[in-house]
Amino acid sequence: MKFYHGTSERYLQQILKDGLQPRGGRYGNWEKCPSRGDCVYLTVAYAPYYGYFTANKEERIVVVEVDSNLLDRVNLLPDEDYIAQASHESAIPGSTLEERTIWVRDRLHTLGNYQEMSLNGLGNCCYRGAIPLEAITRIAIAAPDKTNHLCLMAADPTITLMNFALMRKVYQNLTRAFAGYPVEARTLILDCVATLREKIDAEKFAEYLDLLQAEMETIKVMDVEASRAIAV
Repeated sequence: MKFYHGTSERYLQQILKDGLQPRGGRYGNWEKCPSRGDCVYLTVAYAPYYGYFTANKEERIVVVEVDSNLLDRVNLLPDEDYIAQASHESAIPGSTLEERTIWVRDRLHTLGNYQEMSLNGLGNCCYRGAIPLEAITRIAIAAPDKTNHLCLMAADPTITLMNFALMRKVYQNLTRAFAGYPVEARTLILDCVATLREKIDAEKFAEYLDLLQAEMETIKVMDVEASRAIAV
C-alpha cells in the first residue's frame, strides 16, 4: 500500500539525505494541538492539504510517496484525530475535542491495533520514528502559482470522519495528482457536483476541467535515485 506525506520544499534536501524525519522539537502546523514529535504523519488522501499549509507563500509543495511494505509495521500507529473523533465523548477524558485529542496523542504508542481503522475511517495514520530513504518510492513537486485551482481544492477540506466518508475518492485522486500520477480532472470533483455543473454550463465546465488538467501537467516528479546521489 502507498502512503503519502505532504510537506514543503525547504525539507527536501533533508529528506533526500535522511528520509522522512519526525518533527522533533520543531513547531508544527497546529499550535493549539500539536502532533507527536516522534512520529511522521501519513495519509492516503490529504497530502496536498498538509503540504499546502506547511509551505510558505514562496515555497513549493512536496508530496512524498512511501511504500508501506518497506516499513516496520510495529511502528505504524493510528492518527490521534481518528481515535478522538471516533470515540464516544465519555470514553476519553476531556471536556473538549481538543483535550481528548491531546489525551489520545500522549498514549498513541499503546494504540497500534487501531492503525488500519484510522486509515479506513480518516485516511490518516502515523509512523513512530524516521522513515528510511529505501521506503520512499516517489517525490513530486508542485508550484502553487502554477497549480492555483488545485491548491484551492487541496486547502478546502476539514480533516474529519465525515469528510473522508463522503469525499474519500476525490481527495485520494487529488493526492495522486499532486504525486504526479495521471488523473482525470473530472475525478477531482464530487460526481453529483460535476453532473450539476455540466448541466448548467457544459462548455464552461469543460474549460474548467481543461484548466485543472493543464495545472496537473506542471507538477514535476523527481528522479529519486539520482537526487539522492546529488544530495549525499
